[in-house]
Amino acid sequence: MDKENENQGYVVAGKMKGLAKLYLISWTVRSGQMSYENMVKVAKDNNLSKDQIPELRPAKNAFAVSKDVLKGMKLDTLLELEGWDGQVKQTLDVKPLKRGLEYQISIVREGMMNGKLHKDSIPVVRLKFSPPEDFNYRAWVNNYMRSFWDEKYIARIKEGKEEAPQISQMTQCITQLPYWDNTRVNPMLMMNIRNRIVQAFQTAVVAVDQEMLKAKFLRILKNDLNSVDYEAGMANMLVPAEVDGKDTSPTLDSLENLVASFAAGSSVEATNKRYYDENGEPRKQGRRRETVFRYFSFVPEGKVKEYLRTDFGKEISNGITSHQTKVIEAIEAVDWTDPTSVSDFEENILPKLEANRSALNTRINNIGNLVDGKININTYTDVGNRFSSRINAIPQERSGTAMKLKRLANFDN
Repeated sequence: MDKENENQGYVVAGKMKGLAKLYLISWTVRSGQMSYENMVKVAKDNNLSKDQIPELRPAKNAFAVSKDVLKGMKLDTLLELEGWDGQVKQTLDVKPLKRGLEYQISIVREGMMNGKLHKDSIPVVRLKFSPPEDFNYRAWVNNYMRSFWDEKYIARIKEGKEEAPQISQMTQCITQLPYWDNTRVNPMLMMNIRNRIVQAFQTAVVAVDQEMLKAKFLRILKNDLNSVDYEAGMANMLVPAEVDGKDTSPTLDSLENLVASFAAGSSVEATNKRYYDENGEPRKQGRRRETVFRYFSFVPEGKVKEYLRTDFGKEISNGITSHQTKVIEAIEAVDWTDPTSVSDFEENILPKLEANRSALNTRINNIGNLVDGKININTYTDVGNRFSSRINAIPQERSGTAMKLKRLANFDN
């Protein structure tokens, strides 16, 4: 090994079992979406469980997403209009009336009036998420996911004992009305709006987008694989080669395949695949960020180990501070003069705090082993002072509980 490698370490494509304690992950996720059905197929092919892919978004959220298809939609230019000078350009705008549930659709007109530039906005349509009283839209989303995973549920559908969720059932959740009772709206415009919003909603309610994938991806890396951010929050992470004695590479292989399939699927399903938009205008191109997931065996040496100790120390310090503040909040929520309040805390809250402390302590020890050295932990003095004052306020007869709480906040060993 040359001197530079001794000071920095090295990265190797592939798996170096027994030598590399870490995998370096490089990843980005660009905009796009993939149908839940296709994602399930990829997940099953790669031995991923239902809990390892994103859940579908709530129907109300899908409605909120789908309304964006109307924003900026171009309408026919008017050659003349009373009160305006010459041609008048028209587009649609969408504004929330009750976020996620009701939106105002307006025609925005631009042109010249009285010899000056002018813009006007006229509300024309009221778009609402209003499911019929006899339709459980929450159960529909859950059952749609069950229809791919729950073998008993699938069998009942095949036997005719259950009805398979139909996407057309969700369409009845969308209500579209003239904005006011006396508002006159072109029937063709009403039909165009309806068709666009229904198509977008039917796609969004059974699709996984980049934010959903990214959130699930990070949860698996952080919670299941004990990953740590690398290089000050850039799109790089470090994952231990083993967690609880199990090789992490099979899961990483599966995630790599899942992300690759999302990239391939979203290139077909995404709305920004074409150069021109629905109105025939060139889309903003800019710098395209591709969806990729790659991992490499990482053997840090010398200075890089010191950098890692610093990065890991910051992350663990933040984790400890978060844990300690939760302990403080739990203490402050207890009425220490009320036996019922104390009993509820000791039976229900304290075990959860202890489990969180145990998991965090294991994480600290595991990370220390990865870089062959002690990690410097720095916490906030004011947090420590506040914790001490809350502990001191606990009545003497609860000293046993106070001692447990002190141990919960201590990470010196």
